[in-house]
Amino acid sequence: MENLFAISLTLSFNNSIIKCTGITEGNFLAGNSGGYNVFFETFPEDLYSASAVTVDQSILGLASVSGTGDLFTITFDPSANGSTAIEFISFSLRDINNQEIPATFESAVINVNPINAAVIKLTPTEQTVNSNGSVSVVVGVDGVTDLFAISVTLSFDNSIIKCTGITEGNFLAGNGGGYGVFFETSPEDLYSTSSVTVDQSILGLATVSGSGNIFTITFEPFAGGTSLIEVTEFSLRDINNQVLPAFAETAEITVNASVVNSKIFLQGPYNTGAGSMLTILNSSALLPLTQPYSGVPWNYLGSESVAAGFFSTHPDIVDWVLVELRTGTSAGTTVARRAALLKSDGSIVDINGLGPVRFFGLAAAGYYIVVKHRNHLAIMSSGSVSISGITPLYNFTDLQTKAYGTNAMMDLGGVYGMYTADTDGSGVVNATDRSNTWNDRNLLGYYGTDVDLSGVVNAGDRSTVWNNRNMQTQVP
Repeated sequence: MENLFAISLTLSFNNSIIKCTGITEGNFLAGNSGGYNVFFETFPEDLYSASAVTVDQSILGLASVSGTGDLFTITFDPSANGSTAIEFISFSLRDINNQEIPATFESAVINVNPINAAVIKLTPTEQTVNSNGSVSVVVGVDGVTDLFAISVTLSFDNSIIKCTGITEGNFLAGNGGGYGVFFETSPEDLYSTSSVTVDQSILGLATVSGSGNIFTITFEPFAGGTSLIEVTEFSLRDINNQVLPAFAETAEITVNASVVNSKIFLQGPYNTGAGSMLTILNSSALLPLTQPYSGVPWNYLGSESVAAGFFSTHPDIVDWVLVELRTGTSAGTTVARRAALLKSDGSIVDINGLGPVRFFGLAAAGYYIVVKHRNHLAIMSSGSVSISGITPLYNFTDLQTKAYGTNAMMDLGGVYGMYTADTDGSGVVNATDRSNTWNDRNLLGYYGTDVDLSGVVNAGDRSTVWNNRNMQTQVP
């Protein structure tokens, strides 16, 4: 090599067989005649998960090197039995004038032979979720000898599944000394993370051997897609703090769901000055914990509900809504319905209070979106909307033409929302609604006749019913 000033190399390898654990700088460029330091950079940041790494080096001064020397050392951990080539997929060598220096390269091979190693097993290895229920993966160890302590870090796609809890397994608790077990999980906020670490160790001079469960991790399906559950780091140690050899398996969870990502305002609680809806029913603790659409005329038998205290921790929830999907415009083409929650900014979210509304087992396709509320006139999207595991926002509020029909929504001052005052859900504001509101006058609570969602049926509600008289839904 003559007059080398800078070099960039990219290596590839089979990440399922070996894992890159580190790259250290060599001393070749540091031996330049000017005594200059050397710029040294590696990427990606997560070397352990990568199947290709790039190393960039250059002398930080007007100098070069010639001859032979070490550029860097890359270190791997064996991950599974097999053979992998270490190959240069790109390289660039340049002199001080940025001219390319011709070069050839050689490849290498690493063979990982079977060894007496434990296996970190994830069970089951594949799961498909077709409902709103939780799903769990058991993390165990198989064929270990003299295990005293173990640390396991799992990664997953937090946009598809959310970790809701980790429970301790019984393997280390079965130690011969009958000692307790230290058990710790991190981070504290499991729900928001895409990586969790579980540390365990026996609280006494004892070990365990054989096979058993380390812990169980439980997830909530959040959106459609497939998430790999991968052991990104692990450490098994004996009572003398010596590393025990091990390999790790992977698992995957497929969530078979499409999501509705939509936004709408309700006339009743809408505050023009704030540009959002009031949450008085919530702050007054009047919202029911179970969806309110089981009766006539909705007859929806879904079991959607939230836990006690949910609304106090989600103060931006306005009320429950019912979301319906149709393949055509007629009611007979309805293929799915779900109760959901409406936030003060108009976002319709699932019963976790966070993401879009999930429809499990629903094929990705075009659907008409229907939004119903217990005392507002229902609306439907003006056209078929492409629904999938990742659905762009369909915002009813920004254009009148977003809703099916002609002037199907009320102009709330530059934004649009559903007309209120349909106290019985009949689809039309008429004399019955006026009578209902008069009969319920002065009642406090969660009533259809409380058309402004203030928690009380009063003269303001009766006035609104009169002002909206003869309005009717345009949803077929």
